[in-house]
Amino acid sequence: GGSGGVVVPMRNGFPVFDTHTHLGVAAHSGREMHVEGMLRHMDACGVDRSVLIPWPAVASEAAAHDEIGEAVRLYPDRFVGALCL
Repeated sequence: GGSGGVVVPMRNGFPVFDTHTHLGVAAHSGREMHVEGMLRHMDACGVDRSVLIPWPAVASEAAAHDEIGEAVRLYPDRFVGALCL
């Protein structure tokens, strides 16, 4: 779960935000990233929070949005979600 929304700065006293990350499975390339892998990458790179967006081509937009919503629910201090219409 989250830490109550507290962001602990990791770089020179400033929080680091990645504003373009994909979660789920890309239908066009087969690339995939899921929440635990994203957290590992974020921690390794010193990223405090990420904006999660679906891949440009997915098998199911609803499933992609559900995965992003679940990640935000589980880790609200680490993720912000976006969706595609």
